[in-house]
Amino acid sequence: MGAMKMNDKETLEFLCNRHFEASPSRLFAAWTHQAEFGGWITPSPFHTVKTEMDLRIGGAYAVHMEGDVNGRRICGAVVGEFLEISDPHALALSWRWSLSDMPATKVSVEFVPSGSGTDLRLIHSGFVDSTTCAEYREGWQASFQNLLLLLNGQTA
Repeated sequence: MGAMKMNDKETLEFLCNRHFEASPSRLFAAWTHQAEFGGWITPSPFHTVKTEMDLRIGGAYAVHMEGDVNGRRICGAVVGEFLEISDPHALALSWRWSLSDMPATKVSVEFVPSGSGTDLRLIHSGFVDSTTCAEYREGWQASFQNLLLLLNGQTA
């Protein structure tokens, strides 16, 4: 996972590069098919309860999740809208945790063919503090492990 850095909007962002032995089309589908997205995107200790997706520019999505954190039951959702859809090359979406006052951030993803698989390049930008930025970076690591399981036909 890449280091955090300040971007030109005076907010923090990070870059994640990960290679998957899957085609760009297959990875794009994992991000854009409602059931698949909900199946891998939620990091532990959460699990997905419901996923909603209107796959079009300006269309909304929501991943409702719940989990136990420090002995407390948390129920919330990641919500946002699709900002860019370029099948099977790229996606961009706004990203906001429903239980936070933090403004929406932006997730940009590129799917680049590489050998027999695909290099996934994710930039998550718009963080106002380094602690939250680091937490989200760790969350993406866990979610990518879930994605790998999905691509290998296993349950996340």
